[in-house]
Amino acid sequence: MHKKALTLLWIFSLLQVVPALNAAVGDWQSVGPAINVKKIVINNSRILGATDGGILSINRQNPDPELLTNTDFTDHIKISVLLQDEHGHLWIGYDHAPSTITCHMNNGTIRSFDFGFDQILAMDSQENDLIVAYKKGLTYGLAHFVTTSEYVAFRDTYENFPETIDHIYSVAVSDSLILFSSSNRLYAGNRQSSNLKPASQWHAMLDERVLAMTTFQNTLYVALSRDTRRLDSNGWISIPDFQGYTPLRFISRDDTLMLADRWGIYELNGDSWDLYYSSPNALNDVALSGDTLILAEQNQGILIKEKTGSFSRRILPNSPFASFYNAVEVDVNGHVYFANRDGISIYIPENRSWHNLIRADTLIHIREEKNTSSFSADTLAYTTILSTSTTIYDLLLAQNGYMYATFEGFYIDYPRLNYDPVVKPGPLLVINREDYSDYTMVDTTNDIFHGSEASVGGEARYLILRGMTETRDGSIWVANAHAANNEPLVRFKPDGTVEKYSVTNSENALEVLPTELTTDQYDRVWIALQSHPQNDPITQGGIAVFDYRRNVWYRITSSHGLTNDNILSIDRAPDGTIWVVTSGGIQSINPPVSITRFLEDIISNISSPLPAVSDANITKVRIDGRSNKWFLTSDGGVKVYLANSTWLNSGYGYTRENTPLLDSFVADAAFDENSGMAYIATAGGINMVETPWAEEIQGTSTIKVFPQPYDSRVHERIIIDGLPDQSTVKVVSLGGEVLYTLAPSSPYHFGRQIIWDGRLYDGNPISRGIYYLFVYNVDGENKTLKFAVQ
Repeated sequence: MHKKALTLLWIFSLLQVVPALNAAVGDWQSVGPAINVKKIVINNSRILGATDGGILSINRQNPDPELLTNTDFTDHIKISVLLQDEHGHLWIGYDHAPSTITCHMNNGTIRSFDFGFDQILAMDSQENDLIVAYKKGLTYGLAHFVTTSEYVAFRDTYENFPETIDHIYSVAVSDSLILFSSSNRLYAGNRQSSNLKPASQWHAMLDERVLAMTTFQNTLYVALSRDTRRLDSNGWISIPDFQGYTPLRFISRDDTLMLADRWGIYELNGDSWDLYYSSPNALNDVALSGDTLILAEQNQGILIKEKTGSFSRRILPNSPFASFYNAVEVDVNGHVYFANRDGISIYIPENRSWHNLIRADTLIHIREEKNTSSFSADTLAYTTILSTSTTIYDLLLAQNGYMYATFEGFYIDYPRLNYDPVVKPGPLLVINREDYSDYTMVDTTNDIFHGSEASVGGEARYLILRGMTETRDGSIWVANAHAANNEPLVRFKPDGTVEKYSVTNSENALEVLPTELTTDQYDRVWIALQSHPQNDPITQGGIAVFDYRRNVWYRITSSHGLTNDNILSIDRAPDGTIWVVTSGGIQSINPPVSITRFLEDIISNISSPLPAVSDANITKVRIDGRSNKWFLTSDGGVKVYLANSTWLNSGYGYTRENTPLLDSFVADAAFDENSGMAYIATAGGINMVETPWAEEIQGTSTIKVFPQPYDSRVHERIIIDGLPDQSTVKVVSLGGEVLYTLAPSSPYHFGRQIIWDGRLYDGNPISRGIYYLFVYNVDGENKTLKFAVQ
């Protein structure tokens, strides 16, 4: 449960309704970057903005914005298009496949249309017709909807046009036409036609790319990249004095036509344009409310300002800077670190705030105080010469207070730089978590790391670092894959010295394609090895185990019981068991105590592979504090093998179909053992889920119940939180009658938390009044609380 929520619970004497009602086991959050607002809609007293973190909702009377996500009513958080039609329905398009179309109707009804689109590009409506431009695979098309004040309905899709369409830049609906622009032509179809599916129903109106268009006073206006035109009986007429770049949209205000472009707003004055507003920052979209400008500035949130007055207010939501992160770790304080090749985002659960460390070429800017109410970021100057394969492979939060991040696919190529780097570029980023100005990159100086020139397609300047682990002595161990000098394992000792381990020194237990690293309960280092039999470097794979205190190496392979020698991932459970993902299945290993009989004992200590419950492609294993194994997949979400040897949700686990998971591709996951919170990095954004698998609670002092008072007409549930393991709760009247028992076997029981719908055995809601909660468990711990029902 969130620490912030804990401060808001159980104030019985005040009978206060607690706002943190969603702090319950099973609740999800979806998070993404919210500072780049792409589209703006004015919805009565609210301003709505499309971001990659959901819909930014701003009440002009309230300074605190909120983000609406797929845990509210949207289908995803990466919003590409917003439109409010003439009937007051809000239409939402998405920038993440599969991209649905959501309609939030004026009566509160939510309609979702799923046609397997990859991306929604644009929308426009007039009266009862709404047109949506979409991309589906290599095809671009239009979806046609019919909308009234009482209903919305899908009509048809149009994908056949006189030529192959390579993109759709804009759409419009006029009195008589449906229009769209490709890269080089404006097309129109008859709005009154009963069948627009044949290509013959579409004709070219202009051989130019149109970026914005509208109908104003029965005249069609279009905006090209550096020109604007209107259509009259004599054809297209150019409108002079437009000096803008990249038009965004036309805006009709009273009897005036406005045109917003990337750097300002123009007003049509007769037959020419006047500059109405010049923006110092690049714009994504613009809206007007009277004389108030509502500006979506690129990566600057929303600026609300009077054109002539002094009022100005910027809304820059506190959020992470990116959608996709490759690695996640949680520190002992519960702070969460998400890393990608462009920086690190840090989540502070106690105040639900984000702080970002963003990579820059030469600028170092570190603030003394972190902003918790708006976007917060420092910039660190370090160089990454990127290729398409450059990613962060692993993130480690060491006991020395530093964080370490490895780059997989890192170029060290000074001639390609047009500036002097602040720190030497290298594949290992090291940052002091208490002082961000103390950071460096570890490069190839003294051959600490080595390039991949011995591999097919490799180069001396191209480095591939992978997994890391830390041993009890404080050493940081790093995998240097494809190292041409045959030294694939590097150890950074606490005294500052570096030790490297070669294939030869390990008596061929090591190979040059290590993937992930972990340690066992005896502080031995386990190195997962990739099997690569096809071309250089040729490797056999398996697991290398290094007892560094005794300088003894072991190699575990299929001859000892592994189902496959290609090891994808490895992790250690709290009980000491090592779990391994191979290309042939999932196995567990109980590390032997014996030094002399290690490999002999391994044979009997390797489990049979787990029976497959899904055809999803498992890539990683991560294990939480209660020994549940989270298997991350590239196409099926997360499969969770519980500590009681059963699969969560009958093997389905967490998917896009049964949870708000943002993408089926899951890159990494990490866990706060104290709170039970799981943090999941997906290709579509960050998910957080409150699990029942928090650290076991000792004693009864933390037991709380909320909301107070409970009202079945308002609240969906009563939450009893902070329970020791195997607790039973009895709901008792003031007269001593037991009304309901919530035993550990109850479907409302989630270990440390009970989430009860407030209904008694007869199915009716508990009546208004004051009640006792008697709490006790198998260890004899007990507590009595009161709670109120309104």
